Amino acid sequence: TDSNDKIAYFSSRGPIQWSGVSYLKPDVSAPGVDVYSAKPGGGYQSMDGTSMACPHVSGVASLLYALNPDYTVDQVKKLLCETSQDLGDAGHDNTFGMGRVNAHAAVAIAINGGKINVKLTNESGAAIPGKVTITGGATSTIANTGATTLILVAGSYTLVASSFGYLDSAPTTIEVASGQSVDAVFSLKSAPTGTLKVTVKDATTGAALPAKVQVVDAPVTEAVADPATGLASLALPYGTYSIRVRAFAHEPKLIEGVKIDAGEVVIDASLTHLPDILLYDNDQGKPYESFYKAALTGL
Repeated sequence: TDSNDKIAYFSSRGPIQWSGVSYLKPDVSAPGVDVYSAKPGGGYQSMDGTSMACPHVSGVASLLYALNPDYTVDQVKKLLCETSQDLGDAGHDNTFGMGRVNAHAAVAIAINGGKINVKLTNESGAAIPGKVTITGGATSTIANTGATTLILVAGSYTLVASSFGYLDSAPTTIEVASGQSVDAVFSLKSAPTGTLKVTVKDATTGAALPAKVQVVDAPVTEAVADPATGLASLALPYGTYSIRVRAFAHEPKLIEGVKIDAGEVVIDASLTHLPDILLYDNDQGKPYESFYKAALTGL
């Protein structure tokens, strides 16, 4: 960001793709435009970039560890994210992340805050991943351990726990006292499921395609369509989803607003064949073509 809390033109934006899953990025932003800093060989100069922004973030993290050396990496990350000054679109966005880091707000919570130890399970008592949301506030991710710790200033908070494939918890009010810890345990009931069937064909020839069908922003393993029929099937909890369909040498298709409820939902997806590309590269025996092929295959 610059001195006016505007995003730098050269700042990287999200989202990113990793293992077929889309993620909002960055996590946070920090000052990185025209920052007066020490330079190699002595003296000072104004510089731009992540080399300026990252020290701001690590500096705030250092302050937090100075106050409490027992903080975990995840706890420090949460403090940085949840106390950032929200900029741009409300909440976590692909430009500012959770916002510009705020050292004063983060340190204030570290000094005056208490903790809520959240535990999330299914009806059988097994730990499950998910999220816990403070009404009117931030949302924290709960890992596969089913546990997370919220560090908050003293006060009253209403929490709602959620997990993919389960019904949301009822709102629960928790009182947080400075320097104290309190437990919040949520047991979630399984949500009813329906079936999504997607038939994928070439838009011109009508031939079945062995396409990949992905549920966007959901922890669901993508389905691969039967090469003979082009049919892919997914069991999904009731809800509304965005579905991405991809096949080699075809233009991907995003189908939004797919509502899953009782019974089966059937969708026909026709993909347009992309033009062939001839790539000539005189790499003198070096295996550069493998990189080109991987990049083109990923389109």
